[in-house]
Amino acid sequence: MTFHHAVETGWGWVVLEWNDQGLLRSRLPGPSTPAGQPAPLPDWLVPVAEWMRSFFAGLKPPDIDFRPVACREADWEVYQHTIAIPPGKTRTYGEIAALCGKPGAAQWVGQVLGSNPWPPLVPCHRVIGANGQMTGFSAPGGVDSKRRMLDMELGREQGELFA
Repeated sequence: MTFHHAVETGWGWVVLEWNDQGLLRSRLPGPSTPAGQPAPLPDWLVPVAEWMRSFFAGLKPPDIDFRPVACREADWEVYQHTIAIPPGKTRTYGEIAALCGKPGAAQWVGQVLGSNPWPPLVPCHRVIGANGQMTGFSAPGGVDSKRRMLDMELGREQGELFA
């Protein structure tokens, strides 16, 4: 059985979806809550909800273990290298591919991050094209959302996040 809960943030509603195995996905803020009856958050997800509120308020959230549902090992390696990117910093798709032992596989990294089920816990907004351009962001708001999150991390928006 799958459950969901909408968390109100300064950017809109973040939806968390989970099952008995763990967090299935997080959805970046949108203007409305999902249809259907929301479930109360289990205790293990309360820190994730607080993390989301902090992040989208421009405050540095604490490190957390968000208990993701298992995914392919190769995908998890991409996600781990992405999680390791410091806030406000960027890496290229090619750099992540090289860290995974697959130099030249930038497109593969882009595909993996394009289906990232846990944004911004896995901060795919910190991964950019080889030419330094903001590319490949399929979330609501597209590249503008990616840029806005990076700007927030650099302290160019409200709050004290990572400044």
